[in-house]
Amino acid sequence: MARFTEWFEQLNNAGKFKGGGPLGHYGKILAGRNPVTDGPFVESKEAIAGFFLIRADSLEQAVEVARGCPGLEFGQTVEVRAMVLEPFELQIAREKMVDKQPSLPSTV
Repeated sequence: MARFTEWFEQLNNAGKFKGGGPLGHYGKILAGRNPVTDGPFVESKEAIAGFFLIRADSLEQAVEVARGCPGLEFGQTVEVRAMVLEPFELQIAREKMVDKQPSLPSTV
């Protein structure tokens, strides 16, 4: 645990840590028309213990920061993703709506 604390302090002192926290062991999964499933989710292939939000100028820079995670030496995995303003699915839906808009006749 001391190695995680040291890594966190390095990120924080460098101004790269934006937020994060541990995630609880219990929760609920909702999926489409399926019922709500209670946790813990021991049947899951992956366990997500927590998350870090870091400041990086690129995905590559974020990957370099993540390479310092001490858990990697113990077989843990770290997933690096960019934060986006809106989900990709919403972007596609907006594009489809624009394509369906009737074009107005031009006046000269």
